[in-house]
Amino acid sequence: MKARVLLVSNEMSGVTSVIWDRLELDGFEVRWCPGPMGPGFVCAGGRGDYCALPCRSDVVVLDCWLDSDIARRGTPSWHLLGYYVDLGLPVVALIGPDGLRGTFPHDRVVTLPRDATPQEISIAVASLAFESAGAATR
Repeated sequence: MKARVLLVSNEMSGVTSVIWDRLELDGFEVRWCPGPMGPGFVCAGGRGDYCALPCRSDVVVLDCWLDSDIARRGTPSWHLLGYYVDLGLPVVALIGPDGLRGTFPHDRVVTLPRDATPQEISIAVASLAFESAGAATR
């Protein structure tokens, strides 16, 4: 079974599509979420409500420079990171210009710079997906 990856990024062109293509090439099933959108820049995860996208995913790739971070209102990416970790999901966090707030379990969160190559991101996803699959069979 293919690992399911949720790619959370505010754009679906340019860099995001290159990451998507690489993940699919490497055998992952990819879904996309734009993150919190205007005008309020709040999403279900930001309110702590149920969101089907992460709940149907094995790993999350989170761009930590979402529209809400740019607008400096609503649900910031670091809040979504906490939401995903609280759901028990491993996360590849692509660190934005504001850095990363808080501390998170190192075995469940891999941080990379936003300009990491698609290959580096895919390797991190594969590592987390493998570790999660191993933990699920123990």
